[in-house]
Amino acid sequence: MDNKKITLEQLIARKQQGERDKLKYKDIETPIGVLTVKKLPLTSVLRMMDSMGKNPNTSESVELEKELIYKSCPIMQDKKLQEAYADEIVEPYDIVTAAFDDNVSTLSDITDKIFEFYGLNNAEVEKEVKN
Repeated sequence: MDNKKITLEQLIARKQQGERDKLKYKDIETPIGVLTVKKLPLTSVLRMMDSMGKNPNTSESVELEKELIYKSCPIMQDKKLQEAYADEIVEPYDIVTAAFDDNVSTLSDITDKIFEFYGLNNAEVEKEVKN
């Protein structure tokens, strides 16, 4: 462990970097092309994870992935897209599974890449939720 003291300048620099990172976006590769995702506030992501409770089943995990992808990807919230898939969706988050042909593996891969914003991966998230 490094016993180097934190300086005021370091904390101020972290604050300034944090302000720049708040509206962070990144492009991720999916089977149908590149998808732009934005970083959500950490509290929002934690609430989604908490809503799953302990020992989530597969359908609960997929619901979390759908919500996370929907909220992180502005394109999924586009009304034109939702109208194009109107016959396949009941709830707004259903656009995610419709757009990715109900491919659970693809949803999981996208979710893993979103969790990277927060220093997590899907396996770590599932472990945290269970504990």
